[in-house]
Amino acid sequence: MITSLGGGSALATLRGGRWFFPFVLLATLLQNYHDLAALMTQGSIALYTYTGPIVYKIGKDIIYMMLLASIAWTAWSFGRTPLMDYALGFIILVFAQWAISVLVNGPLIATIGLRWITPFLLFLLMRDWVNALDKEVAEKWLLRGLYVCLAVQVVQLFTMPAVFGEILPGVPARTPGIFIVPNSASFFGCASAALLTIFNSNSRAKCCYFVILGGLISLLAQSGTGIVTAALMALYVFCGRRIKLFGLVMVVGVLLMMPSLNVLTQRADFVAISGGSRLKTLWDTISGAAFGISNFGVYTNAANLVSANPAEQVAPDSLVTSWIGNLGAFWTFGALLIALFVRFRMTQVDWIRATPALIVFACFSMTTIVFEAFPMNLYLAIGLWSALKVARTAAKPQQLAGT
Repeated sequence: MITSLGGGSALATLRGGRWFFPFVLLATLLQNYHDLAALMTQGSIALYTYTGPIVYKIGKDIIYMMLLASIAWTAWSFGRTPLMDYALGFIILVFAQWAISVLVNGPLIATIGLRWITPFLLFLLMRDWVNALDKEVAEKWLLRGLYVCLAVQVVQLFTMPAVFGEILPGVPARTPGIFIVPNSASFFGCASAALLTIFNSNSRAKCCYFVILGGLISLLAQSGTGIVTAALMALYVFCGRRIKLFGLVMVVGVLLMMPSLNVLTQRADFVAISGGSRLKTLWDTISGAAFGISNFGVYTNAANLVSANPAEQVAPDSLVTSWIGNLGAFWTFGALLIALFVRFRMTQVDWIRATPALIVFACFSMTTIVFEAFPMNLYLAIGLWSALKVARTAAKPQQLAGT
């Protein structure tokens, strides 16, 4: 187990990350409270607008800033900066895009673009901070988050208006738990289960339990993406490190499962409607923005919320669409920098151990703007950096990746 460094001081606690997971759960509950209360009492939800107190929505921004401060403190303690070569190049690219967007779209949209990319920038910088995390504290709070979400979903089965359809008379087909939409609850369940599985990769029994929790949340949310993701994580736990077996069975399983999603989700034409609409949005984005240089911040959910006519805006409901739309002509260069970062700065990551996080990231990237999905974006980032080949230790920075 990794404990905070330097004894019990406040700075050591900041660096050890013991504040992080309880604050994340609190911020998650607060940011969804207003809309979720309206959903439960009024039976309706305005996905294109937000009329609640803005203070509820800035909790995650406060956490981003606190996490950045904690990363900086860890870097100072180790006597080195994570801000170099490929990561630095990508950050320079982002701020160049931001400056252009300020001139063309105004500071609000440009700042929304920074808010969109911030979790990914934190991922590039958080390697040493993750290495110093208190895993036991993290595991306790991750489990509490799963229990709370699942408990709220069970209550919603009997009390929530059928906003997302009915599976039986008076019984809602989909329950969002502590989120506004069911797909987010499923993403939360799967991302939490993935991180817990990486933390406990040496215990198959625990991993099975975590995946079951994530699967139950996905079933109650009736999320096709979540059901597929939970099934793939269960397959990973069964196969262990036999990655070739996992890959073979995964391909066969997905091919067999896709035609059954309409039945599993109790949603007619789910595959055709969900998949078809996202492919159309992706194609429209490629046609309209792939060669632009001034759309940074435009292709985000937050930009839709502040639009004068949000219902008419394009909903870039996949990470690929959002990446291409916001980075425009630079999206391939940005992808190249990230590929180089992964190749040369993540050499100590055990990719087999990191597979649960990769499964969740790959599946939900097709249906969600992962960078905007708090706190799942941070959970996946932590999961990747937690899956190191070497023992989890903060004593010798040179043991970490990319040094």
